[in-house]
Amino acid sequence: MRLTLQQVIALVLACQTMLAAEDQRPRRPVALALVDNDSHLLVANQRSGTLSTVDLNRRKVVSETRLAGSLSALIVGRKRPIAVALDDVGNRLIVGTLAGHQLRIDGEVAVSRSPVSVLLSADERRAFVASLWSHRVSILDVESPAFPRVTAVIELPFAPRLQILLPDERHLVVAAAFGGELGLLDTETARLLQMHRLDGHNLRGMGVSKDRKTLYVSHQILNDYPATTRGGVHWGGVLENVIRAVEIAALHSPQRTPRPAGDLYYLGHPDRAAGDPTSLMVSRNGRQILAFAGVAELAISDPGVNFFQRVPVGRRPTALILRSDDRVVYVANTMDDSLSIVPIDSPRHVTEIELGPARRVGLAEQGERLFYDATLSSDGWFSCHSCHPDGHTNGALSDNFGDGSVGAPKRVLSLLGVAATGPWSWDGTITRLEEQVRKSILTTMRGEDPTDRQVEALTAYLRTLAPAPSLSAARRQPAGPAVARGADLFRRLGCVDCHQPGRFTSPDVYDVGLQDRLGNRRFNPPSLRGVSQRGALFHDNRAASIKDVLVQHRHGVEEELPARLVEDLVAYLNSL
Repeated sequence: MRLTLQQVIALVLACQTMLAAEDQRPRRPVALALVDNDSHLLVANQRSGTLSTVDLNRRKVVSETRLAGSLSALIVGRKRPIAVALDDVGNRLIVGTLAGHQLRIDGEVAVSRSPVSVLLSADERRAFVASLWSHRVSILDVESPAFPRVTAVIELPFAPRLQILLPDERHLVVAAAFGGELGLLDTETARLLQMHRLDGHNLRGMGVSKDRKTLYVSHQILNDYPATTRGGVHWGGVLENVIRAVEIAALHSPQRTPRPAGDLYYLGHPDRAAGDPTSLMVSRNGRQILAFAGVAELAISDPGVNFFQRVPVGRRPTALILRSDDRVVYVANTMDDSLSIVPIDSPRHVTEIELGPARRVGLAEQGERLFYDATLSSDGWFSCHSCHPDGHTNGALSDNFGDGSVGAPKRVLSLLGVAATGPWSWDGTITRLEEQVRKSILTTMRGEDPTDRQVEALTAYLRTLAPAPSLSAARRQPAGPAVARGADLFRRLGCVDCHQPGRFTSPDVYDVGLQDRLGNRRFNPPSLRGVSQRGALFHDNRAASIKDVLVQHRHGVEEELPARLVEDLVAYLNSL
């Protein structure tokens, strides 16, 4: 078929329009890989689902290829020319072969829902995939890139994110995405061997010490005392940003104390805090390198010590990679769609590379940037994300004047689905989400009075957050008869009076026999949507699980329920 000149012009204009629309999408770089003798950098862009190839000699993007609707992780082999990426929307592992800096996609395989991180085994013939909402680690055979296959699935009692392979090359440590759990996995037997719980949350960086005996973990600690007064926040007592050193040998033994041993190194100080530490690496000479994501800085320690030189980079640096000679670190600035190139010995000489042309940033995207920005708080100690990791909850208690009082800290609530769960705060006194946003900045974060535009943008972003999927849905478990029986029992017991189907909350406050430290008894019921994705429950975390709510505390239950009815109710609640 021959095209007329007018048809050719129309086709060219249509292609240009499509490309322009693609350029207006945020890229959100989240993972980096050096290839072709460190001459090129591959960048996995989460929001656009593209892989950008950067020529590091020319300091420019030379290609961008769509791999999926969304990308959450990328890793390449050092012994084999293999590359593995994760599609966290399509729930796929994608495997390809490298020839220089060129990637050819060979195969793919379905993995558990919400894959968020991937590692290769020491021989690079297996891959380990952590899946967030399904609470799983999958082990895959990737020896043949064209035919990857799942060989084992390990179920976890927490939602995982980061992973690190220990020096023995057999054991894997998996860190919780929201709370302080660490799981030790045996990759040969596909078993969870030990569980440890750190006093903290937002475990967003892990690295092994130079002597290979210590695991470093960067995380945060939210304290329920002091309250979020101006002084409490300013002096760093409310939320601490730390690196914890844990002996690897101790991970192989059961945890004997509620707070495991391990030295803490405190990051930041009043007037110049270090909100949201992430992406910890350790160089061969013992330097610790990590990002202070909330304040847009890269931190580089002197070899073997914990004094950090701080280097400004782009918004929300989240992924780092060292050049093979340990002389240059490459930084992915997630909220800027850019890269920073930082020489270790002269870190003030930073080079920036834009991953795409300048574009208009919408209101909700402006709010997303603010959500992860610790400079909204006094001194830069913490962001909204610090207590609400990626919009969810760290599960800790905070004394933040949320109910107008001090001395009775309350559990941090999830913000996933928050737009539909008004009124807000534990006592249900706030009827506009915008009011809650402003109050949080002023009385929890002790930041400057936000502008109306900032409040509007943050609120717009919060309205985009969907509820967490139930654990059973994430694991694709069919709703069996127990769920139907539990739903009927939920109705007959009157649970629907406070947790009305649909939103599974209600706009009123109730006295349900629970009392806080100050004697307050009337609370607005949190939504039960996604309740299986939370840890401890009630306003003060007194219930360890859903079953504990029903059996130990007999919440909403006048008489002791038979075990089979408890199981039915738990099955139903786990399906919400």
